[in-house]
Amino acid sequence: MQFCTCTVRHAGDMTMEVPNKVVSVPEIDILRFLHGKDAVLNIVAVQTPQRKDIDDPDGPPILGYGDDTEHEAYLRSTYGNKAVDEVYGKVIRKLPTTLQEIGINPQLEAENKREAALKLLREADALDGGHSADTPQPGAPPVPPPVPPVPVAATPAPVPPPVPPVPVNPAASGVAPTA
Repeated sequence: MQFCTCTVRHAGDMTMEVPNKVVSVPEIDILRFLHGKDAVLNIVAVQTPQRKDIDDPDGPPILGYGDDTEHEAYLRSTYGNKAVDEVYGKVIRKLPTTLQEIGINPQLEAENKREAALKLLREADALDGGHSADTPQPGAPPVPPPVPPVPVAATPAPVPPPVPPVPVNPAASGVAPTA
């Protein structure tokens, strides 16, 4: 069975990402079912990890590295019967073992990312006339060097003089004078 690292976006939320999660191929299908088809990204195949390499290296052995029956038990204990049944049915005859079996072609995805990156670079070049922001355009006035910040003296703020107490007129306050 093939294992991968991936980034999982909780419920598809870009601000709630779990990066570099090591998962099996069947887990990718279940995570896509639970969080959305676009919520599992940056999928990279890795060598089959050892049991101790995933999650907690000092913890107990992790299920899911044996045959389909053992892996199915791992999937059901981790993601619940409902999710596994929805993705693979109540009776699993054979779990997918490669990314190609679940419709993911890493080489094609890498090529698509390269093309998207090149397209963004071309668009950026078109916006600034083919020059980067750090390179002055021909005929443009020279860019002055940045002005260094003026240091602020570390002197404490002046303390105002104490306010003298205001004398109280006993007759105006209605309090009888004490002798």
